[in-house]
Amino acid sequence: MAGSDVDERFVVAGVAHVRSSWFAQVAAWASGGVSAIEFVKCVSVAELRARIRAGVAFSAALVDASVSGVDRDLLTVATEAGISVIVIADPRGSRDWRALGAAAILPPAFTTDDLLTTLEATAVPVGERSVRTAADVVAEPTATSWFRGNVVAVCGRGGAGTSVASMSLAQGFGVAHGSTCLADWTLNGDLAAYHDAADVIPAVPELVDAHRTAVPGRHTIESMLHQVEPRHYALLLGVRSRRDWVALRPNAVAATLASLAAMFRWTVCDVTADLESESDTGSTEIEDRHALAHSAIDAADLVVVVANPTLKGVRDVVGLIDDLGRLGIAAPRLQVLVNRAPRSPRVRAEVTRAISDLSQNTLERTPIFLGERRGMELLHRCADRLPSQMTAPLASAIAAIVSPVAVGQSQVSR
Repeated sequence: MAGSDVDERFVVAGVAHVRSSWFAQVAAWASGGVSAIEFVKCVSVAELRARIRAGVAFSAALVDASVSGVDRDLLTVATEAGISVIVIADPRGSRDWRALGAAAILPPAFTTDDLLTTLEATAVPVGERSVRTAADVVAEPTATSWFRGNVVAVCGRGGAGTSVASMSLAQGFGVAHGSTCLADWTLNGDLAAYHDAADVIPAVPELVDAHRTAVPGRHTIESMLHQVEPRHYALLLGVRSRRDWVALRPNAVAATLASLAAMFRWTVCDVTADLESESDTGSTEIEDRHALAHSAIDAADLVVVVANPTLKGVRDVVGLIDDLGRLGIAAPRLQVLVNRAPRSPRVRAEVTRAISDLSQNTLERTPIFLGERRGMELLHRCADRLPSQMTAPLASAIAAIVSPVAVGQSQVSR
């Protein structure tokens, strides 16, 4: 092993309870020269995160599964920094740490040979980082779902009618294709009111928390969804307060959306149009606050940008299109939807031209126009079926962009 070379050694961080026997033992091995490693004790998960963000070079991190804060997000942050995470866990436990991103799992009573063998198989010595990367390390593959449905993010400024567009699209998909989920991915949780939901638990906070330390099964996920029978879709209710974002860790949020996409043929996300990131503001807290929006935008096969045909509506949608462009959302992944659109072809042409002329992000397709409908407030109060004259054409148009095969199959089935 090359670890005896001072320039090529394993630098290992550790997080555990103070009285954990393995924690003290690894420190003794390192200080006594029994194992050719450098061991750095961290008193908490927060300290380990801070060291990783500061750019400290670690080969691996030994983390005790029983420590608070050892979850999907910590494993993802470490892995993205090129640090292999080795979880010290009871092998009889039910938690699938490999599926959460762990490079390896060791029992609490591991030996020095067990540790060195695991490090050699999963980690990169610090001195070799210039010539080796984490991609060179052979890691045991984790089980993943072979199916991935279509994800559509519906985004718009306040008053544009984003929630109505999301519900219309979800119903259209549900009636035409089945297997559809509507997810309230906003910071306002408006869909609960639109569906007259008397019970707002479980919802996004519970499902995201379930993904923080595990990979929930289909039955668990289904138990957290509300079936909206008249509209043919499953509903995931949103946060109960805008303050709930502090408990939504970004990687757990992304994993939640991935689970929905693995279960449903169509997942429609109603998204808040707050998209500022750390690169815009210099604040990681702002980016974490917008984790729901960023996860949906990043995962979406198509982002539907909702506007209304007013002066302010056009201004809002142009700004939102430009914001999405700065996030790397190219024109092929954008579709403008004008809600409460006038009947006049001349006015519709003027709206189209105004959006095209003012936006810095050149659009590939003309807007889709969704006309005004009466009696919508009553339908929202009783969560009754939305007019098919509104939902079917919208779903057909979006499906033709995202998945032409799905459109063809639905037409044949009819």
